Amino acid sequence: MKRSLWTFGVLFLVIIGCLVLWTYKNELVSSDGDDEADLKVMVYSGFLKSWAPGPEIALEFEKKHKIKIKWIEVNNAGMILENLALRKQEKMDEKPDVVLGLDLLSLPEARAAQAWKKIRTPSVMIKDLPTTVMTPEFVPFDWAPLTFIFRRTEMPTPAHIDDLLKDSYANALALQDPRTSSTGLYFLIWTLALKGDEAGFEFLKNLKPSIRIISPSWSASYSLFQNNQAPMVFSFFTSTLYHYINEGDSRYQPVYFDDPHIYSIEYAGVPESCENCLGAQKFVQFLLTPAIQKIIMEKNYMLPVVDGVRKGTPFDFPKNIQLIDQSKLDELLGRKQELLERWKKLNL
Repeated sequence: MKRSLWTFGVLFLVIIGCLVLWTYKNELVSSDGDDEADLKVMVYSGFLKSWAPGPEIALEFEKKHKIKIKWIEVNNAGMILENLALRKQEKMDEKPDVVLGLDLLSLPEARAAQAWKKIRTPSVMIKDLPTTVMTPEFVPFDWAPLTFIFRRTEMPTPAHIDDLLKDSYANALALQDPRTSSTGLYFLIWTLALKGDEAGFEFLKNLKPSIRIISPSWSASYSLFQNNQAPMVFSFFTSTLYHYINEGDSRYQPVYFDDPHIYSIEYAGVPESCENCLGAQKFVQFLLTPAIQKIIMEKNYMLPVVDGVRKGTPFDFPKNIQLIDQSKLDELLGRKQELLERWKKLNL
């Protein structure tokens, strides 16, 4: 009888132990999702073109992890947060597990809009970028400094931003409106970070004779530049590489200012509302592997964030580029609406 009771007791404890383990496993699954389900990734449409990195990244990720990518396409990067808010407001079933294309200027709004998962990533970031660009919730996957682009022999090369006030740059510049273009907002923030509010807005007012056009988007202003309707355009350093690699045209020249340059960074984030959260973590880590970084570099025309990837390629610039202090950017971004109102009053 005692032996039977002892056997029953042991069996009872084993059953309880199994139930505890089963419950714990289910809790993990419910919090992190099923990593074998399709992974929903929201990104801007340019990332998904046939010549862009999206299709190849999806193919390689499925090959490695046996997880299919289901893209949620947004017209442009500036509409990502608006699209996320709309899905939340209308309680749409199709919510992204990963968001690609948030940039340095939109992170404060992204944090305020919703909660994000912390992401586990290796410490492999490129030495050129300040360590402050890394955050627990958002992981950089490519970047590029911004500057003015012009064709060799058509314009003198400015050394400082103040040189753009000279007569030699009269009616030359194609800029973007900071109210509708992230590139335009980068230019405004860059100017104010270099000079301060009062001197910065005075500079912008004095810049008016040098401005040929202010376009609503980067693509519009760059098209004018390519069609010889503006001699100089505010763009990415890496824009010149597109012409060199695809067109064999080496006339396009980026300006290496003695002033520190502002820079654009694209981030990946995992919303707290993710369903396949385990798959999302795997995907973000996958973006930082050297092979995928190379694909992004060569097809998105941005710089990799992993050290060593651009070595020996056209993306390995011959000169060091001084970058602006990020703390100045953060302070200005906290007053974005106020600064945009002051821009509007300039009537440029």
